[in-house]
Amino acid sequence: MFNQSEIINALTKVLESKTFSKSTTTNVLLKLLVESTIEGHTITAYTVGLELFGKRYDPKKSDVNIRVNISHLRKRLKRYYEEEGVYDPIVISIKPGQYNTTFSAREEKKNNSRKRKKIVGFIFSFVVFTAVAFFLLKPSNKVWKPMFDNGFETTLYLGDVFGYSGSTIFNNTGWHRDSKINSVEAFLEHTKKNPERFESLIPSEFSYIVFENAFNIKPFTQFFTKNNYNFSIRPISNFKTRSIKDRNTIYAGPLFTQSSFNELFNDFSYNVSLEVKKEEFNTIHLIIRMKKGKIK
Repeated sequence: MFNQSEIINALTKVLESKTFSKSTTTNVLLKLLVESTIEGHTITAYTVGLELFGKRYDPKKSDVNIRVNISHLRKRLKRYYEEEGVYDPIVISIKPGQYNTTFSAREEKKNNSRKRKKIVGFIFSFVVFTAVAFFLLKPSNKVWKPMFDNGFETTLYLGDVFGYSGSTIFNNTGWHRDSKINSVEAFLEHTKKNPERFESLIPSEFSYIVFENAFNIKPFTQFFTKNNYNFSIRPISNFKTRSIKDRNTIYAGPLFTQSSFNELFNDFSYNVSLEVKKEEFNTIHLIIRMKKGKIK
């Protein structure tokens, strides 16, 4: 669809943007993936590892870091095309679980004058409840036994709600919530765009866990107690990517506020991929796809 010159121009524009200007590793990675795709080379974790880490590359230790870097790159590309590159004619993307890049034409946004109701993210809580009922009420050794036997500690992360502190309409200091701001990074991005409006606000030191998410503690506790299995509970805001190297991780909560966690899941999942699509008027869809290849 696009010739090599058009793709290189699109890549150059991305690399020279503010979104990518201060991220050396991400720039090197994107340039490598795009050029390898254009030249028809097979891209593997090994080739990426050699490019990023050189002689320090160790497949056993570095492959997780490579997947994390790919996830960060995918997230940065998404942010670029939502902001600086919103009118770019060519969109560069990386599908979950893959290293090759794809190039697609920018889709024209269609105007829709019909009013549609906002669909809140409780649909994701329903998905979590369904999964809990399926895996806990009818447990399968194939699902849980590897986790019980691997010797790692297990943490159940609950979806918490990010907020920030600042003045209220009654001239007091209070906790505020914005559905479009779900992390410290997103908060800082908004403050950069509106410094006068946000200069008196700061990220809150605490978050909230709504009942729908806290409810998930009960079935997990019952199931793990029955199997004499210990686990810890933490809010998802405390999740660190490096913890997946030596810890079993379970997440229960809404997916539309946890894009980074979703990307990690898609990179490490053998069988299924998750996609959260937010369309006009805040309509949210959860798409679950089976990955091609042998089920593991």
